[in-house]
Amino acid sequence: MLLIAHESRAAAEQSAAALKALGSAAIRLMAESVEHTGVTRKVLSAAARALEKEGFLFVRDGAKSTNKEYGYEHRPTSYFDHHDR
Repeated sequence: MLLIAHESRAAAEQSAAALKALGSAAIRLMAESVEHTGVTRKVLSAAARALEKEGFLFVRDGAKSTNKEYGYEHRPTSYFDHHDR
């Protein structure tokens, strides 16, 4: 389970260190996004922007999609790698 989306243990450890460096807000958002296979927020937070920049999350503007809540959809990148092509 540890190596899902990673080619080696070293790559998984590098990702864990990068996530830890983003801080507690980013870690909580990432955990919630993974637990629920994505979340929607009305405002795009700095934590979400940082997670997207580092490749942990894919963020969509709901106003540009079929999302009726018109918020920002946050989904783990591996979800889109396998389901949104």
